[in-house]
Amino acid sequence: MPNNNFKIVISGVGGQGLITLLKVITQAALNQGLEVRSSELHGLSQRGGNVEAHVIIGKKVYSPLVSLGQADLIISLEMSEALRVNHYAKEDTVFVVNRHYIFYQEALKEKDLIEKLNNFAFLVPASEICHHELENEVLSTIYLLGFAVFKKLIPLKKESVEQALKDVIPEKYLEQNLKAFNLAKENNIEKVVVAAAGKGTRMLHMTKNKPKHLINVKKKPFLTYLFDNLFMAGYSEIILIVGHKAEQIEEFVKNYKPPKYIKKYKINVLNQYKIVGEQKYGTACPLETAKDLVKNDHFLFVCGDNLYSAKSLQTMNIKGDYHYIAGLFHDNPQKYGVLITDNGTLKEIKEKPKENLGNFINSGLYKFTPEVFEKLSLIKKSERGEYEITDIINLLAKEGKVKVKKINDSWLDFGNPADVMRASRFLGFFKKWKRL
Repeated sequence: MPNNNFKIVISGVGGQGLITLLKVITQAALNQGLEVRSSELHGLSQRGGNVEAHVIIGKKVYSPLVSLGQADLIISLEMSEALRVNHYAKEDTVFVVNRHYIFYQEALKEKDLIEKLNNFAFLVPASEICHHELENEVLSTIYLLGFAVFKKLIPLKKESVEQALKDVIPEKYLEQNLKAFNLAKENNIEKVVVAAAGKGTRMLHMTKNKPKHLINVKKKPFLTYLFDNLFMAGYSEIILIVGHKAEQIEEFVKNYKPPKYIKKYKINVLNQYKIVGEQKYGTACPLETAKDLVKNDHFLFVCGDNLYSAKSLQTMNIKGDYHYIAGLFHDNPQKYGVLITDNGTLKEIKEKPKENLGNFINSGLYKFTPEVFEKLSLIKKSERGEYEITDIINLLAKEGKVKVKKINDSWLDFGNPADVMRASRFLGFFKKWKRL
């Protein structure tokens, strides 16, 4: 990035508010004392026409145009418009794309879009959120800017943007635009609890000298891939629960580096054995361990021996009063917990049922509100002598408080020695797995 200049390309369709977004970004940069050059709009700026704008901010800016393959950030206000400006992307360009279609809804699928982009993309349901929360989809442009600012994807400060909104937006529309900007932070889950305290006995000899989460897959510890996908899905704080051979995982965390375009991240390590003791065991124990650090925040919960696509992880970033469980269809449901549902609401999880209850299974990926901690004291040891997180979820399900989210992407359960080869094939098949 010569002269530390930051290059932005914005693409959209006439009528989406791209001109306003351009003005706000430019003014925010000026408010920070930066030089800024922005291009005139390229394309048909009337309603429905393709529109493109360039912004370069930094210390010494000489041109308003971004050269091909030089953009640091591409903001697309419509799904198909991201493809139209793809040629501006370089290796580490980040896309922030409104998960919204104006044209080609049937022709262009999300997976097709992600496959064709050269880089990682945040697909943000900005239009849907602004329609639901603010009753105005046009505010999605400012929501996307808020998303980029709070994720530190753009070198603009919150205060600079808020002042720019006051400078640019007419007074009668200002309050709604400020709400849209800050809604991007309010509507976003930051924390993820990753359970990695188990002994991994099913891995047999492979866990004699190390935790299973650190078994190498394609020359990297398995946990690397889960961490990478969590950060690329937009989460910024991992609360890692360790126990068995904790010192090895703590050393891994010290040396771990996220993908280079992740600017904001934090990893906290909590030792389950020290907080709840070694005699208390089970999938609910990481919840108890993390309680004081999570506090009153909504959060994701994931097992450290499972791997999900960034897209699936992103799908679970849902605020609101409900808890969510991610489910998928599986050919061998008898090995897992089967989800019994009614119109998208979980009724019960049946663990490893002998009878046929369908093949929609629990993938072990959850979104919780702080209410989940109230159920910790209500569960007892299961038949196998453990405290089960599924017992907590079943208590919440009886109250109608758990929704089910179907995930379509691949899921990997890293549980036994054969899964090491499966994981290698899994990652090898998706050569661009980091974007899926």
